[in-house]
Formats: sequence, structure tokens, C-alpha cells
Amino acid sequence: MITPENYVRRPEPLERLSEELEDFIISDICRRIKADGYITATAEIQMSALMMRGYDPNELQDKIAEFLGLADSEVQALYEKTATESQRFEDEVYEKLGKEPVKLEDNEDLQNQLKAEAQQTANTFKNLTQSLGFTVKDGGKTTFLPAADVYQHILDRAQLESLSGGITASEAIKRAVRDLAASGLKTVSYASGHVDQMDVAVRRAVVTGMNQIAEKVNDQNLEEFESPLVEVSAHGGARDSGSGYQNHKLWQGKVYYWAEKDKWGREDLKRKYPDFVRSTGYGQVDGLEGANCRHSKRVFIDGVSERMWTQKQLAEIDKPNFAYNGKEYTTYEATQRQRLLERTQRKYKRQILAFEALGVGKEDPLYQQAALKLQTISQEYKRFSKAAGLRTQPERAQIYGYGVKQAGQVRSAATIANKEKKDNS
Repeated sequence: MITPENYVRRPEPLERLSEELEDFIISDICRRIKADGYITATAEIQMSALMMRGYDPNELQDKIAEFLGLADSEVQALYEKTATESQRFEDEVYEKLGKEPVKLEDNEDLQNQLKAEAQQTANTFKNLTQSLGFTVKDGGKTTFLPAADVYQHILDRAQLESLSGGITASEAIKRAVRDLAASGLKTVSYASGHVDQMDVAVRRAVVTGMNQIAEKVNDQNLEEFESPLVEVSAHGGARDSGSGYQNHKLWQGKVYYWAEKDKWGREDLKRKYPDFVRSTGYGQVDGLEGANCRHSKRVFIDGVSERMWTQKQLAEIDKPNFAYNGKEYTTYEATQRQRLLERTQRKYKRQILAFEALGVGKEDPLYQQAALKLQTISQEYKRFSKAAGLRTQPERAQIYGYGVKQAGQVRSAATIANKEKKDNS
């Protein structure tokens, strides 16, 4: 079994690596634009001449290779921790039955599974990095643009908008860079056309591998204990919307009979416990261990294992509903809004870093807008979390490269923006 907390914590180092890659690509494009003089170009003919220089993607390829190398070592260590943790939950049962569990280093089948999952995840990461890009506005439509083409797109857009009148080329570049940072790094499946944020795709790949490792441990324990029962984990803030298995709060923390694993014809257990797959939607994208699910399972032996959660504990696992700004929230809805506010903070921090790499400072109106929005969202995050009784997690709103210096600049820019608003009101 994987604890709900480790579903969140374990993939984070890999997410941070993907965010470093994201920051490098956005900042690298901005630094090149600044170095090539586009942001200070005043004559459009000068800009047209500069555009002939183009963009060399070799550094990008080097950074991707670095990401893949670091990710490989992180994944291997993570999967070993997952296997150890999954086995640890059964130590109590082994002890009660007078059996000695097989150590991870001596478990050949599990070691093979670890290697296979690590290789599969490495292949997934490689595929993800072969289709990196951003969503951009093009002719009124939102389209996916490969990372190597973004540099040219920004300059083309700047030239088109400046020639059509209304804004300068440098202003058009700043707006394009702002939109680039707002998009964030994405990866696309060209077969299906589905576009994901890079960090989301990385997390999904890692969690899939974690689930496969835990599944292997679980299968071995089912065989070892000759039990077709599994207990499902529970956590506060579980999904409480939808019907049937889509509502995770209804089935979490309980014991189920897994018919497909019953090699021993345990009709007594089939009558005593509800069906595992039908109750939890195991194998479905919106069921147990599906998309964004933090529940897992462990083998359970009737009459030997002890339940991890009582019915009373499950009934009281969530805080009571609460009202905030005229709207009522469940714990699940509150945690979802927390995640949204964290993502929004990261978006504006990316914009601040992009402006910084472009050479645009706190005196610029676009910088001030981003700073003011970031400050507003950050304050709302604290207020909402306090009202919901939820712990703030500032690390989830952090991005690579954003530190004390940037925070100070943001405060200063937001102060300037607020003063101007008051003066104009």
C-alpha cells in the first residue's frame, strides 16, 4: 500500500526537474531575445534584419538530456522506496502468521519488476521530451507550438502586431512572452492531439510506475497469504462527487473481496465482503488508482489483519462543510480550490521570471500587472486556507528560480501598481 501522503510527496522531485526544464526553455528564449536586441529595437527594418539570426536549439537538447539523466536516477530510487513501503504494511501479518517476509534485495521477481517499470518510465519521459512546446494564440485560435519554434513565433507575432499599428514591437514581444509563461511547458500526443502540462504528465508517469510496483507486491502477498481480500486506504478530502465508484469517499477505508484473485474458492468471503472492482471502479480512469486518485490497497486476511480505519474514523475523516464568501465548500472542494490557487501563483511567478530574463523590470506596466495579480492570489490563498482549516503548502506554489530577490521586486512593483490605481481613482 502507498500512503496518500506519498502519492503527493514521492513524485515531487521529478516534478521539480520538469519545472527546471520549463524555466530553462522560457528564460533561454527570453535571454536570446534580449541579447539580440529585439526588445530595444525601434525601427521595424532593424527588427527584420535581426530576425535572420534564428534560434539554435542545441542548448535545449543538452538540457533535455540532462533532465532525462537526472530523472532516471530519481525514478530508480523512488520505486525502491515504493516497494519497501508497500511491503512494510504486511509486516504485522507476517509476524502474526509466524512467517518471514522476503527482503527486497532477495526478491528476484520484484527486482525485475522494478527494472521494468524504471525503463518504462524512462521511455515515457523520452517520449514526453520529444514533443515539448507551448499553447499560443495564432489567428484567434489556440494552437500547440513546438518549443524550438517559439522563438520565431514571438518575433513573427511582434512584427505583425507592430506593423498593423497600435503597439510597438517591444510591447508586442513582452505580451507574447507573458502569454508564453502563462501557458507553461506542455507536451502533446500527436496521435491523439491531447496536450498536458509537462509536470502533470511527469507526475502521471511516476504514479503509474508506483502503482505497478505496489501491485506486484500486493499480488505476491495475495499468493503468500492465500487471501482474495484487499483493504483500501483512506484520506481526508477524498473525491465526494459523482455516483457509484466515482465518489471515492463512499468506498475508501473498507475491505473488499477481489473475485479475479480468488484461486481458493472462498465463497464465505464473497458473501461477507462487497465486490472490489464493482465497488471501487478499479481499472477505470475515474476509479481506484485512476487519474488523480491517491488511494491504494493492501492484502487483508479475515480474522488476522486489523482494519486501519474504523467506521467512526471514516465518518469523521473530513471537517464539516464551511462557508466562504457566500459559497459552501466540502473538504474535497476546498482542497481543489487550494490546488487551483497554487497553480495560479506558479503561473504568475513564471511570468515574473520571463520578464526578468527579458530585461523587463518593475517599472513596466505588464510586470506590475503580473506582480499585483501574484500578490492578490497569494493573499487569497492564505485567507482561504485559514477559513478552510487547511495547512498552507507554499512549496506547492514555488517554482525553480523564483527566490527572495524576485519576491522583493514583486512587492515593490505591486506597491507601485496599487499607488497608481489610487491616484487614478
